[in-house]
Amino acid sequence: MVKTTRQKRLLIALVILAGSAVVAFAAFRVREAVLFARLSDTEKKVIGVWTWTSIDAVGRMKIRPDHRLDMWFIESKRDEDHPDARSVIRGRWKIEGTEFRYVYDPGQGSLSGQEQHGPLADFGVRITRVR
Repeated sequence: MVKTTRQKRLLIALVILAGSAVVAFAAFRVREAVLFARLSDTEKKVIGVWTWTSIDAVGRMKIRPDHRLDMWFIESKRDEDHPDARSVIRGRWKIEGTEFRYVYDPGQGSLSGQEQHGPLADFGVRITRVR
């Protein structure tokens, strides 16, 4: 009798946990859609995952509608979509005129807090969309 009660409680807990995960995922997607809708047309064009190639490396940048970005360099096939969290540089972005500007979060190495920038014209030319 006691064992059956424990199994029912465990089952109820698992159902609640699964339901919570579904609600959290749906809330995240709704939030992303709302944030995307608030962006300017120019900002909407840069949302996504982008890649670029330099002389010695291939980089990726994920630009999100909440004005956050993740940047990493690809060292293996696994890094293309799922890099080691320790190798991801995080920051914030904005668009001013014809410039894409970003700043790394504190604690992200020697460039932390320094604003970087590049021309918006590079998107689609030097920097190509992955998705």
